[in-house]
Amino acid sequence: MAFPVAQGSQSHSGTLIPTIWAKKFLKHFYMSTVLAAISNTDYEGEIKEHGDKVEVNVLVGGESHEYVKGQKLNYTELSSATRTLMIDRGRSFQFPASYIDKAQAMKSLNFVEQWSSHLSQITKRDIEHIVLSEVFTSAAAENSGATAGADTGDYNLGVAGAPKALTATTIIDDIVNWGDVLDQKNIPDDGRWIVLPTWACAMIKKSELRDASITGDDKSLLRTNGRIGMIDRFEIFSSRNLLSVADGGGATAWNAMAGHKSAITFATQLTANERLKNPDDYGDLIRSLQSFGFAVMQPDALAHLYIRKG
Repeated sequence: MAFPVAQGSQSHSGTLIPTIWAKKFLKHFYMSTVLAAISNTDYEGEIKEHGDKVEVNVLVGGESHEYVKGQKLNYTELSSATRTLMIDRGRSFQFPASYIDKAQAMKSLNFVEQWSSHLSQITKRDIEHIVLSEVFTSAAAENSGATAGADTGDYNLGVAGAPKALTATTIIDDIVNWGDVLDQKNIPDDGRWIVLPTWACAMIKKSELRDASITGDDKSLLRTNGRIGMIDRFEIFSSRNLLSVADGGGATAWNAMAGHKSAITFATQLTANERLKNPDDYGDLIRSLQSFGFAVMQPDALAHLYIRKG
């Protein structure tokens, strides 16, 4: 016979061992967010606790010279710039775990897996929205606005008051244009990505690009975790966490992005994971803090797409 549960409380079956649960949480987070795919996490191992500051050296300058046999070689001094990655953001969650739940846990050994997956989805939504709502403001000036393109200045990526309209008949051409914007900044082909709102990805899925052979991919365009395939060197991702705004006349505009993995650095870590005795009941109180930080390291490798549904 089950123990009665006080009004407002809940009973669960499962095993809550914070160290094991923490590892599973991080696994689920990275499986479910686009942040792992569109950013680099090169400095994540440097994080020890909330508030850490990581100084990152970024290579700048450098040049090549024509070689002439017998001519004295010209040596160019190399330099680097410093960028700061602050681990000063965080999301926390906490909940009680009674001894009764632990005793019943043997009947449901996947309790930890289920809860870690559920909590990671909530944290993924919140952190992804924060990052995607801020990084686009750091895109290079030549990679945004109505006159984008460092060489040509003839690509319209949308501006406040006049977002770029996407339609099913033009969206593929637009993607090719966004690729040229990055080309004009000499951004490498490998590692490019685009994050679009769900309605824009639906336009792509309804096009002839349902045929995966057109994308150069050997799998179906329909994906999980937001990935829908490759188009013109871009890995395309769908997200509901892009920042949308009202832009006059009842229109809604989205701040989407195209870029390269070198553009954004993202790091996250469970920096606090505690189990306390519950002073009001038998059992424990579980609480965790996931610290994170992000920075745009290469503005030239990031394009801001201010778009609306046409």
